Amino acid sequence: MSKKLALIITVTVLGALLLGQAVWAGAVNVSEPGSKDDPLVTESYVEEVLKDELKYDLQDELLEEVDKKLQDQLAQLNDLEDLDMPQGNLDKFEVVQVEAGDTIMAGDGTEMILRAGRGNAITSPQGGIADLTAGNDIDADEDIPRNHHLLFPRDDGRGMSIRHKAYIMVRGDYEIQPGN
Repeated sequence: MSKKLALIITVTVLGALLLGQAVWAGAVNVSEPGSKDDPLVTESYVEEVLKDELKYDLQDELLEEVDKKLQDQLAQLNDLEDLDMPQGNLDKFEVVQVEAGDTIMAGDGTEMILRAGRGNAITSPQGGIADLTAGNDIDADEDIPRNHHLLFPRDDGRGMSIRHKAYIMVRGDYEIQPGN
C-alpha cells in the first residue's frame, strides 16, 4: 500500500503542478481587453492609435488653407496699395490752400470750413451742400459763406469752385482739380 499511496501522491502532485503551470501560462498569454495585443479591436484603441495621425493630417490641411487665404489677402492688400488714394485725413481738420480757378471736390462724409477766400457751391442732382452752421442747404452756384461748417454727404460730384485764393479746413477725402 505504501507504493500505491506514493504513486497516488506523486500523480496528484504532478497533476497539480501541471494544472498550475497551465493556469499560469494562460494568465500570462491573456491580453488586457482594449490593448494592442487584444485580437478584437475596440473603438478606444482605434481612436487612440488614429487620433494623432488624423489630428496632424487635419492640421496640415488647415494650415495649407490658412496659408492660401493669407496669400490671397496679401495680394488684395498689394492691389489696394497700388490704387491712387484720395487725399485727406479723417482724424482732424487739415488746412488746404486752393488757388483761384481750381475746384475742390469732396468725398462722402467730408467736412469743410471756408476760412478765407471766395467760392461757389458745386452740387449734384441728389442735393446741395449741408450748411451745419446755418441749418440749411447751399444750392448750385451759391456763394459759400466763410466760417460755416459744411457737410458733403456723398461722393457724387459735390464741392467748391474757388473764385479767389482760399484756405479751407477739410476733414475727410477730397481732391483738388486744377482750373483751365
